[in-house]
Amino acid sequence: MLKKLLVSLLSALLCISVVAETESQLDQNGSNAKIGEHGDVFVAPLKYHITSDSTAEVIKDYSYEKLESVVIPSEIQVYGHIYSVTSIEESAFYNCSELKAIKIPLSVTSIGDGAFLGCIGLKHIKIPLSVTSIGNRAFLGCIGLTSISIPSSVTSIGDGAFYDCKALTSISIPSSVISIGDGAFSDCRALTSISIPSSVISIGDGAFSDCKALTSINIPSSVTSIVKNAFDGCENLEIVFDNTKENVMVGKEAFEGCKSVKFLK
Repeated sequence: MLKKLLVSLLSALLCISVVAETESQLDQNGSNAKIGEHGDVFVAPLKYHITSDSTAEVIKDYSYEKLESVVIPSEIQVYGHIYSVTSIEESAFYNCSELKAIKIPLSVTSIGDGAFLGCIGLKHIKIPLSVTSIGNRAFLGCIGLTSISIPSSVTSIGDGAFYDCKALTSISIPSSVISIGDGAFSDCRALTSISIPSSVISIGDGAFSDCKALTSINIPSSVTSIVKNAFDGCENLEIVFDNTKENVMVGKEAFEGCKSVKFLK
């Protein structure tokens, strides 16, 4: 009986040893990747969700609140398997007030709603090619953001995308953009200039409301819809349309408080 018990214990110890050795090897192959109880992957300093056999997205984790700078890798290795990092989840870096710099790789094609909402220390961000849309409230409340580079791959700027970015002084919208969402640049009080390309067909509700430093803006003939309150409160703004008044659908109080509005045709 004792002999059988000893054999069983030795077998159990051997199994534990084999498992431990395997896990150790997996850790080495996986570049210190750790799997959470819900299947999320942590590869310091970021947490990821595996979205397919070959892709992963950055997801929110409260440990980010102490980060001052982040370099998002273009790929991660988990137990010997490579995943391309293609997206940033909504609210991923929400309220990371200590974050001052972030580098987003070319592999990222999607930035979720509120991804950087409340990152008050963020000064500049460069959005990489292949990103096609900037999510709703993606940079809302980034009061320290002074400049941003939007690539020619972006076709839409979401609702409130840059709302309350009080330090943003200028921005160039690429010719790929078709629509500017509701409140996209609302309350950007330091914004002195903005160029709207001929690709844009609609400007959303309150898109530029209370941009009090704006002095002039030319709206191309491609724009046929301007929703209510679009430029409400832009008290120093002179608006020039490269169109006739009849060809533009203008919402209620779209130009309320503006200095002047002129149609060239």
